[in-house]
Amino acid sequence: MGPTASGKTQLSLQLAKQFNGEIVSADSRQVYFGMNIGTDKIVTRENIAISPIEPIEYQAIPHYLIDTITPDQPYSAADFVSDATKIIAQIQNNNHLPIVIGGTGFYIRALTEKQNFASVPPDLAFRKWANNQPVEKLTEDLVKKDPVLAARIDLKNPRRVIRALEITSHAVGAIHELPLHEPTKDYSVLKLAVHRQPDNLRELITQRVDKQLKQGLVEEVRELVKKYGEQAPGLQAIAYRELFSFIRDEETLETARQKVINANWQYAKRQLTWLRKEPNLVWIENEEEAVIRVHNWIQNMNDE
Repeated sequence: MGPTASGKTQLSLQLAKQFNGEIVSADSRQVYFGMNIGTDKIVTRENIAISPIEPIEYQAIPHYLIDTITPDQPYSAADFVSDATKIIAQIQNNNHLPIVIGGTGFYIRALTEKQNFASVPPDLAFRKWANNQPVEKLTEDLVKKDPVLAARIDLKNPRRVIRALEITSHAVGAIHELPLHEPTKDYSVLKLAVHRQPDNLRELITQRVDKQLKQGLVEEVRELVKKYGEQAPGLQAIAYRELFSFIRDEETLETARQKVINANWQYAKRQLTWLRKEPNLVWIENEEEAVIRVHNWIQNMNDE
């Protein structure tokens, strides 16, 4: 785990090579086919995955939950747990080490801790209406109707606000009353988080955004908007929604660039806040420390 741009990907590759691992992406954006540059994927598919449990290889290491759905489809924490549980069982059957990597903290917590999942079905008519409303109005409605749920989501993400209202409108408090998801008892979990100093992290974020723009991020967003529309669930991700105004010729590229950098930085700060509350988390400073932690953890399991 760790904030965006902290170096999780390279660390996961090194650990996978050293400990015979396979990698499961816990990134709510990399699951989307065609969203490549803005999500910083290290590997992409030519065609969408046949099933969520179909891996794609990078440096001879199987990677899962990359390019499994299109941006016009929703993907929830419950979906992730369902998919990841099957994948982890498959990896274990191969006598390999499952390595779950990602910045979507709720996905990992949902996989390893008890969580409530809402089973309220999508309300397409409500979504159509809500997509034409000011997000400020929707946010205000949600805070009034269900302040507990409002405190749990990113209120700057219109898709999450609309989904929360959808749940609340169906049955107030429904998400709090549903049965708990029980994590698999067979899991022995080691949670690592990459630590970066704030100044260093801000610099890494800026460097990554500039690299993405040079690689063609604007054109990627333009093509995806043309195909799926600005309201597509996947396109509410950071580095995509911040470019909509530029694509509509409503602001300069430099303004859009700063918006992407700032959005990533704010997201990183939210991730850090989340991680400070994550149960049983071990902070690491570098690859060497991570290797020692994993080695000792495996040794302890073998001794038990």
